[in-house]
Amino acid sequence: FSRLLSLLSVIQRHKRKAIILEKLKVRIRQVISLYFSIFQECKVARILIISVGVQLRSLTGAFYNCSSLTSITIPNAVTSIGTSAFRGCTSLTSITIPEGVTSIGDYAFYCCTSLTSITIPEGVTSIGYSAFGWCSSITSITIPSSVTSIGNSAFYCCDSLTSITIPSSVTSIGNEAFWSCDSLTSITIPSSVTSIGNYAFYYCSSLTTVYYVGTPTQWEVISIGSYNTSLTNANIVFNYTGEEN
Repeated sequence: FSRLLSLLSVIQRHKRKAIILEKLKVRIRQVISLYFSIFQECKVARILIISVGVQLRSLTGAFYNCSSLTSITIPNAVTSIGTSAFRGCTSLTSITIPEGVTSIGDYAFYCCTSLTSITIPEGVTSIGYSAFGWCSSITSITIPSSVTSIGNSAFYCCDSLTSITIPSSVTSIGNEAFWSCDSLTSITIPSSVTSIGNYAFYYCSSLTTVYYVGTPTQWEVISIGSYNTSLTNANIVFNYTGEEN
């Protein structure tokens, strides 16, 4: 760990000089968590983390505002992408989330404005508050069947997102979940969903079609919060089976 601290002091010197390092290879021994400010605002384009001994399990705020970071390799042992882990990484274009991850925390990828697509692995059960908020370049998101709830503001202002399929494991869509996703033209909602929060689809001005995997009667009993006229005014295709009529 002392070697890591020594390395970080070098990063901090580079940060103050606003020098962008092309690649940083970090070998971590006996560390299970990386917390706030470890790499905060460092000017590194690519980071490879190698975890040795006791495996690295969680990242919380570790790469906050690393605005030069374009790619990172996360160890497979990581199980939690914590609060603000990659918040403000505005140059990050892609990331592979390890299969062992079970939770994505609040603001985890907030304002990653260059991120174009993301696949959330099977095993993730929760997507935190504004986890992908302001990811304005994302055009596609894959949500696995392990997710049971989509948190408040989870995809807030993802204004390049054109369509999304909610898996049948999801029972609730949080407040402001897709607020101002103004390129969203269609969404598939399963019959398992029982509640849709306030403002969940507010300002989704391009939303024209809702594919609902259920009957009109099932749709009527969903608790739909206020300010969701973009959703309720769309054409609803009932009993959707995966094929457009």
